[in-house]
Amino acid sequence: MKKYFIPASFLILPNLLLAQTNVQTERKNTEEVFKVADIPPKAAYNFNTYLSGNLQYPSAAIEANIQGKLYVSFVIEKDGTISTAKVIKGDTLGGGLPEEALRVINTMPKWEAGTINGQPVRCAVTTPINFRLKEADTVAYTEENVPPKAPYDWNHYLSQNVRYPFDAREKRIQGKIYISFVVGRDGTISDVAIAKGKEIGNGLPEEGIRVISSMPKWEPGRQKGVPVPCYFTVPINFRVQ
Repeated sequence: MKKYFIPASFLILPNLLLAQTNVQTERKNTEEVFKVADIPPKAAYNFNTYLSGNLQYPSAAIEANIQGKLYVSFVIEKDGTISTAKVIKGDTLGGGLPEEALRVINTMPKWEAGTINGQPVRCAVTTPINFRLKEADTVAYTEENVPPKAPYDWNHYLSQNVRYPFDAREKRIQGKIYISFVVGRDGTISDVAIAKGKEIGNGLPEEGIRVISSMPKWEPGRQKGVPVPCYFTVPINFRVQ
């Protein structure tokens, strides 16, 4: 009977590869994170513009009039990617604000990595995120404070004017989005924005903004009988028939 001998090196090679992979992973995870660098990391874009364009004020926080500042820490990796984001102060605000802060930080585009002696290094960054409702948001509606309202059938207006985007219909994309806007003293609509549901995409958020922006005038809200600008949030439910 012939005997076959397998070189020992082939027998242990998979274990060696696995060990090397584990060492590389551990090395990356345990590499020092610097708080100070020769050249600190920076966003390769206007960070404030990114925040203002991507933060979605949670509807629960709007309804509960929750606002405040929280602080998020994260690591800029050597390749500029974001990791290890966490809320280090303000996590008790509630209303979905801490979760929204983490979402917007974790989805940031790459930064320019910090360097020490010309070499990229992992760097810790902490940034504040200030959630503030507009002045009109805080109006408390009582017998003397009357909320704005549409002087027409709201549901009928939507059913007649919403145009389901072709791509979304073809892909059977559906879902609910929340749109915030301000009803001015004269009833005109302004400051239309997506408060929640932007991630649905496929043209649905844009259609929501279009149909709200083109609404006829509302009856303005009143405070002690005087017309005041009022912040309002409405849901639009996109469903493929």
